[in-house]
Amino acid sequence: MARKDFYHDCVRRALVKDGWTITHEPLILPFADTRVEVDLGAQRAEQGHSAIIIAVEVKNFLAGRPVVSEYQKSYGQYQLYRELLNRFEPARPLYLAISEYAYQTIFHDDVIRTIVRDSNMKLLVFDPLTETITQWNP
Repeated sequence: MARKDFYHDCVRRALVKDGWTITHEPLILPFADTRVEVDLGAQRAEQGHSAIIIAVEVKNFLAGRPVVSEYQKSYGQYQLYRELLNRFEPARPLYLAISEYAYQTIFHDDVIRTIVRDSNMKLLVFDPLTETITQWNP
C-alpha cells in the first residue's frame, strides 16, 4: 500500500462530515500487470435516487515544495486514474482533493486554472483546520 498523503485523514473526516460513507481506502484499479490505488472511494445515498459514488485523490501541495513538480505529478496521476475509472467504473467521477491554501495560491494561477478548466478536472477543496469541504469544483 502506498504511503498516505499528509492530508489523507483530514479529507476522509471531511467527507464523512459531509455525509459520505467511505467505501474504499484505497480504491484499487487494475493497470497493466499491476494495480493503482486511488486514495478514497466514497458513496452517499440520495433520497429517492441511487447512491452517488466518487473517487478522491488527495494531494498536499505543502509550502516549500516545488510547485511545478507537485502539480505535474498530481495532474499525471489524475489523468491516469480518470482514464482507468472511465474504463472500469464510468459512473464514478474522480476528484482531486486540495487544501484551501493550495486552491487560493497554486490553483489561482492563470495557467493552472486554464488547465483545470480545459481538462475538466474536478476539485474538492477542503479546510484542514475545520476538516470540512469548502467547495466542489465543478
